Amino acid sequence: MRLPCGVPAGSRVPYLVLGLVLVVLLGAQTVNRQWSTDYWVHQAAVETFRHDLLDPPEELTKADFPSPSYTPYTFVLAAVARGTGLASITVLQMAAIANLVLFLVGFELFVSALTGRRRVAFWALLATLVCWGFDPWRWSGLLNLNSIGFGLPYPSMFATGLALVVGWALLRYDDSGSVAWLAVVAPGFAAVALTHPFTGVWSLVMLGAVVVHRRLYRRSRVVPLAVAAAVAVGLVLVWPYYSFVGLQNAADSYTQRSLYQRIPLRIVAALPGFYVVVRRFLRDKTDPLALMLIGGLLIYAYGAVIDDTNFGRVLPLILFTAHVGIGILVSDWIERRAQPRVPLVAWLGVSAAIGLVGVLPGLVRTIPRALLPGSLRDRTSLQPITHSFGGLDGALEPGSIVVAETLPLRILAPAYGLGVVAPGRPTPFVDDVRARQTAAFEFLSPDTSDDRRRAIAQQYGVDGVLCASQTCRETFADDDVVAQGPGWTLFRLADG
Repeated sequence: MRLPCGVPAGSRVPYLVLGLVLVVLLGAQTVNRQWSTDYWVHQAAVETFRHDLLDPPEELTKADFPSPSYTPYTFVLAAVARGTGLASITVLQMAAIANLVLFLVGFELFVSALTGRRRVAFWALLATLVCWGFDPWRWSGLLNLNSIGFGLPYPSMFATGLALVVGWALLRYDDSGSVAWLAVVAPGFAAVALTHPFTGVWSLVMLGAVVVHRRLYRRSRVVPLAVAAAVAVGLVLVWPYYSFVGLQNAADSYTQRSLYQRIPLRIVAALPGFYVVVRRFLRDKTDPLALMLIGGLLIYAYGAVIDDTNFGRVLPLILFTAHVGIGILVSDWIERRAQPRVPLVAWLGVSAAIGLVGVLPGLVRTIPRALLPGSLRDRTSLQPITHSFGGLDGALEPGSIVVAETLPLRILAPAYGLGVVAPGRPTPFVDDVRARQTAAFEFLSPDTSDDRRRAIAQQYGVDGVLCASQTCRETFADDDVVAQGPGWTLFRLADG
């Protein structure tokens, strides 16, 4: 008996057990709210979007600019928050678990269909979680255990899971010939590209590798596929909340330099998988994993040549090929009951040990805080990301504009419905960022005259000041304190 896409019948139990363990561990991290600081931007997007689903202001400044944060993914979350009345953070916690389940389902379906072997998905997932290297990246879209839990509610995680489902649907289209599968491919890819364009780039390479390997350019397949591609492009271009083309022209707003640093140390545990992929390429020049690896490396190298670190976001695809390669290697040993070569086993064992050491810092965050020893439980680094800032919630009316003194305060204030004069994160469509930064610096300076400060307040509609230093607090001591917490004080500006 064989399953669709050439996947042999067999037990899914090992994969289901591993998936369940992962849901429990990362569910605990989600409950702990152990996320990276990028979380604030995503909460700000949901919080702003929920109040105006048709024409929302830019989520950081609350000014009349478009925003690439207003994606199909964020729209759904904002609609849920608006319809249920749930807090944005609660909706994002729910989305985190949903994204994890989507990824687990998509990974198993795509890997099993791509390789024609069900066991590979289990070992490939283990490799994905562990086989990286020393100090692996903690970056959204990179799926090691030191990173994945930090970005579960982020658009990149949703886009990754959906991209894998789209890849599986494309394989099903080839196997069945039914154009119904293209009804998943076209809108699915459009949603991936709009939600996280970086994932859209590597998923396009992934789909291209499938097209070449399966020869989907043959007459019986190419016309429906071309129509689906046109539909996907059309959906991307007509998205009403931001211009996809305009975003590409503003890509230099982002910096991803870490993705080009310490590469050998961070991928050393994946090297056995690259060895497998190279051997597959020598046997078949259209091997899909090899084509994905080649395409990913070319894009990555292009980013290095032109010094555009955004192209480093193709790393998830590069590492995906290696981790599936490791899954194939281990599955071969098990299924064929062959005696593996000792050097290769030793190499894989050392890689696994290195990878496990590398991801250990992330594992401690998957333990419920109540079970941690007291010496760890109270560490600031293990506190929920929101634990010091609850006082900002509702302190000023939603949409109020503040001048925030430090970068962390400029990042987190919008998550509580406040706009900031100078945003703390890249805002590709806000065209007066430099003027805003200058104005915020002037406004906070103790040497600025009252008339100049009043002019800045009128220009940007400033309602309050978010201070971190004693100097700032003394400068605005005559204004009203409306909220404060560890390391911050929020003032409402006095009339006039």
